[in-house]
Amino acid sequence: MSAEIDLSCFPIHRRHNSPDPGKTYVWALMDYLLRDRAGSVGIDAACDFFKSFKYFRTERYVGVDCNKETLIRGMGMFPQGEALLSRLENLELTENSADVILSTHTLQYFAPEQIVDICAMFTRAVKSDGLLLVHVPNNECVPGLQQLFDKAFHMVQRLHVGHLLSRIFVKLFCKIGVFGNTPLYNSRPIYFLSRIVARTERRSSLKSSLGRQSRILFVCMDKKEKKSDRELILPDKDQSTGIHVFNSDLLENRS
Repeated sequence: MSAEIDLSCFPIHRRHNSPDPGKTYVWALMDYLLRDRAGSVGIDAACDFFKSFKYFRTERYVGVDCNKETLIRGMGMFPQGEALLSRLENLELTENSADVILSTHTLQYFAPEQIVDICAMFTRAVKSDGLLLVHVPNNECVPGLQQLFDKAFHMVQRLHVGHLLSRIFVKLFCKIGVFGNTPLYNSRPIYFLSRIVARTERRSSLKSSLGRQSRILFVCMDKKEKKSDRELILPDKDQSTGIHVFNSDLLENRS
């Protein structure tokens, strides 16, 4: 078994607001893990509109997404970031080129074998002393991922996210929940309660018996096979959008 990382205590505060306690917990953990990761390249896989940009401390931020419009929006909000248009299942990143690779709230939409293939690509791309943080569904793909990560990294932590109380909270207070169309949604009291529930997530995340229907967050560091760092090479930019394009057919999406 790989060594574990001590994640028993980290702050959860208003910077991490979400009406979903599981997301609040994940964002707080990301903030904690990335705050001292000031390397050269950070990759946000399935970045939407650069939604996690504020957590990265790397010199370069590269947001990867298959939606051209959200990437354009992200570059408008954070012009210092770089955008890469690609489907994750088709993407191939330069080996040993990224100090941080992050993928949350996305891989649950892929088939189990695709999830393992995508995570294997992430594993090849992260540097020897880099950090890989991936959020996956708690299903049949997890044993294969555990084996993949244990083989590749000295330090692997498997956290369970979304226990019963969090799931009930989401069904009540999130946008699609019972009170989603009321003034309670996105209100300060709900954010406050979400942070309280997220703190119980922090306590229960190491106990798999409390999260059988939860998702899994893998935190991986310190690759076993040490190789020289390489420069991240991105495909050419589309001149009209300024986006690096890996899958050119995605440019044809609606504007």
